[in-house]
Amino acid sequence: MAFQYNVPLEEYKPGFVPSADLTVGTKESLFPGARYYVFEYVAAGEGKVKRKKRGVLYATNKVADNRTDATGKSLRSHFIQTAGRRLDQGMLVKEQPRLGVDLSLGYVNNVDHFYGLNISYPIFKPFYKLMSPKSYGKVPLQFLSLYLQGGLAIHKYDDLEKDYVGIQSNLWTLQNNDFPLKKEGKDGVMSISMAGGLEYTFYILKLFQFIPYAGYKAELSSFINDDASTRLKDNADENKYGFVQGFEAGARLGFNIVNNVRIVGSIGYSHIKYDSEKHSFGEETDFFNVTNVDNPYYLKRSPLVYGGMLKIVF
Repeated sequence: MAFQYNVPLEEYKPGFVPSADLTVGTKESLFPGARYYVFEYVAAGEGKVKRKKRGVLYATNKVADNRTDATGKSLRSHFIQTAGRRLDQGMLVKEQPRLGVDLSLGYVNNVDHFYGLNISYPIFKPFYKLMSPKSYGKVPLQFLSLYLQGGLAIHKYDDLEKDYVGIQSNLWTLQNNDFPLKKEGKDGVMSISMAGGLEYTFYILKLFQFIPYAGYKAELSSFINDDASTRLKDNADENKYGFVQGFEAGARLGFNIVNNVRIVGSIGYSHIKYDSEKHSFGEETDFFNVTNVDNPYYLKRSPLVYGGMLKIVF
């Protein structure tokens, strides 16, 4: 393990987003977004003491350039507290390097009830390595992340029929109670959702984060046999797949349960586009391409997307 810097907590400002100024800087390889833990030594009985974690600090882009300082003054870098209790002067602040990956598992609902996994990676560090430390303060990228998200939804015909029966439009009509998604020998539909983009974390309160995001989304769907095996085949096969793509944007609100575990809720807009000439699902009258105009599977879907997840910060 690389050497981890320890400094005493000297300047601490409580508030909605508490902050601290520490005597570390570029000479100690500090960069914006670096994580530090705050510890307190407490009595454990029988003359022993033990160390307890009291908070988490992240470096802002106000990093002191102390490589060539000859004034004798202790230059300080600025940190914000993102978790923990009120801190006191004299507590021990210790560098805690991040693995660099945040993992989330949760649920997204926009009619299709996707269960998925979200991975986010803070991409600021490579940018700052290419920059002069004197320019850190001009580029607030310390909480910018790349996110990748995947989801899975399995729809049984009984559930789909409840959602879509009764929908009438000039594009397609249910006739004689013949549900247009049904196909002989198939039990339902499986959809796989994939998305990726950028997100930025704003720490609006000590335990709360506001995270706007924007990215690209794609979805692939296929019939599922009665034995739950899938058939994702190309357009030459009778069991064609359905594919849609588009963009998504929205915001997440996170709340710290403990130092590195958060509950995150999200709400956003998901715009998907279907090309009926390139992709169909089954025969022309079976699934997507009912009248060769639009996609009945998506007629009831709202562009509003909401959900929740449990996030672990590594």
